[in-house]
Amino acid sequence: AHTIVLTASGSIITWGANGFGQCSRASVAPHVAPARPRFFADEKLVSVSCGGVHTLVLTAAGRLLAFGCNAAGQLGAGSISSSVQPVPQMVGLPLGAVVAQIACGEEFSCVLLSDGCLLTWGFGGCGQLGHGSRRSLRQPTQVECDAKLKHVACGAGHMVAVTADGSLLRWGYEGTWDALQQRVHKMTELNADESSITGLDMRPRSTTLETADSASMGSRRAALRVAA
Repeated sequence: AHTIVLTASGSIITWGANGFGQCSRASVAPHVAPARPRFFADEKLVSVSCGGVHTLVLTAAGRLLAFGCNAAGQLGAGSISSSVQPVPQMVGLPLGAVVAQIACGEEFSCVLLSDGCLLTWGFGGCGQLGHGSRRSLRQPTQVECDAKLKHVACGAGHMVAVTADGSLLRWGYEGTWDALQQRVHKMTELNADESSITGLDMRPRSTTLETADSASMGSRRAALRVAA
């Protein structure tokens, strides 16, 4: 496992496993001491997301960079490779795309654009890319969805998204292969409750959502078990 902290000044501090360069540090040995990678000396970063053995970062200039393992195409480089990749690589996005959010799963990646469109890529064997198949993708590909999305979160092999009207969508691994085969071909809407969904938190096999309680003007959290 690796850890990356984004500081208030826009730099990152990394430590932990670095066998594929996921900490963006030259040595593949585990790094116990937190340190700033030299590759970002001239970049101000605004967001970071860690996958299993890869990382995405978004710069203040709007550039999306990826580093670490690319065995499943999760770096979005248009190819696959199991070699060490500590040097940040530019992820190719559609011309004019403005990134609103970045997120990583175990071996896949996604970006939510400011217009509510979602792009996913990497390992798709659990249907987690949302394209109606279990095919893996080597570069960002737009998910077909009638609704505009405002927030997304990735688990190890599944995704959840909040739509602009507060509905919740889920797709990917659901705990058994039988359930996967029944559900992988379309997103499934969850009726969380009548409150507006305000936040998401993902774990490898569960999803926690936060909703606004209109009666008390407070908030509450409920866990949705996605896999046993």
